Amino acid sequence: MSDRPEHLGALLRRHREGAGFSQEELAERAGLSKNAIGALERGERRRPHPDTLRRLADALGLTQADRASIAATTRGRSEPSATVEPDDPSICALPEHMERLIGRGCEGRDVLHLLGQPEVRLLTLTGPGGVGKTRLAVEAARRAFGLFPDGVAFVPLAPLNDPTFVIPTVVHALGLREAGGHTPRKILQSYLRDREMLLVLDNFEHVLDAATEVADLLLACPQLKALATSRERLRLQGEQEYPVPPLVLPDLSRVRPIEDGAQEAASVQLFVRRARQASPSLEFTPSNLRSIAMICHKLDGLPLALELAAARVKLLPPTDLLQRLDRSLPLLTGGGARPARAAADDARCDRLELQSAARA
Repeated sequence: MSDRPEHLGALLRRHREGAGFSQEELAERAGLSKNAIGALERGERRRPHPDTLRRLADALGLTQADRASIAATTRGRSEPSATVEPDDPSICALPEHMERLIGRGCEGRDVLHLLGQPEVRLLTLTGPGGVGKTRLAVEAARRAFGLFPDGVAFVPLAPLNDPTFVIPTVVHALGLREAGGHTPRKILQSYLRDREMLLVLDNFEHVLDAATEVADLLLACPQLKALATSRERLRLQGEQEYPVPPLVLPDLSRVRPIEDGAQEAASVQLFVRRARQASPSLEFTPSNLRSIAMICHKLDGLPLALELAAARVKLLPPTDLLQRLDRSLPLLTGGGARPARAAADDARCDRLELQSAARA
């Protein structure tokens, strides 16, 4: 087989047909879309992300020699004057979670649907701290992987306290290396300009002044999408906001058996899971189940607060925990205080919106 770069599509098609797969079958095995496979084989996408190539090679069961031949077809496709592409495709991996996500089926479908809409370029999951924005974003991005042939990148912004660090942080998260003395902004735009990719920007409330940088990046990279989590929206033109609700609360008029899992409210399910982990010998009775239901209501169904409270059943049974909860409520819920960086005034938010509109 030829290993010239211009024959990536032909090489992929030959491997696929040799394995006896249709484009649909290969797409399903690789976790990609049929459109992505077709675009690669037609030569419309000449710079697939390394993780895309790895998925295809795994699905086709290629030997190391065949993998090397496919990898060789993409060499030299990036702009060497601006960036050096990452060597390790795992840099774009999403955070791993060992447990299934509780009670977010409807929200997950909503977010996945919005990410699939061509007109939605920036989707922001908003809500108070501890409501589960990050966990929902990660789960939705994982399910949406097939929509983005060039992969998904997770960029944690919580450690930042300076908006000017956002673009360099994205560059670092993608594993890009500077070449030719270009700025991080130029490096990022050069790499993402024709890639169909999703950036997950987590905890954006810490760096709201960098919102215009996101707007500029989306304008420069027409196939790029961003999924942000933030305590408040970014106030950018075209932004789609999705408020993340707390977990469903139980009906206090009825106490269900703990084995009746399908009927339990999501907030109770989460509390029980964490309580069992903290105290495996804990028995669930009608009395303490009612206390748990009341705890869920007192904590407004906030997942983080529920997890912190449930961890205490190792020392306090649910009935005692309920009695002491009022005193510890500010600690469990974060006291309702917002970070100073997230408490942006309306004037600044309006300015960001006007600036992004002008750029559009």
